[in-house]
Amino acid sequence: MNKCIFPPITLMTPFHPRWNDFCGSLSEKGKVGCDFIKNEKDIMVWDGIVYPDPFFVESILNTILEIDVDKSMEYFDLYLLNNYLINRGYGKEK
Repeated sequence: MNKCIFPPITLMTPFHPRWNDFCGSLSEKGKVGCDFIKNEKDIMVWDGIVYPDPFFVESILNTILEIDVDKSMEYFDLYLLNNYLINRGYGKEK
């Protein structure tokens, strides 16, 4: 049996081909969005400062065809929480 190591294409994650576009759309909207920067792998990552308005995030996801919006929202919420904690030193070895 083949096992896929990447999430399905219907889930908006950093592995999705439109991830950078999605993050760019979030960054363009000021206070309702949030800031993303490109990392050393040329992938957009959240700066961990401004938490985006979930209704705004959902409205952007709804414009992307063939995306499971509910599951992508769940993933994105966990992604933001994880980045928030890492940026504040949680989960790092001492």
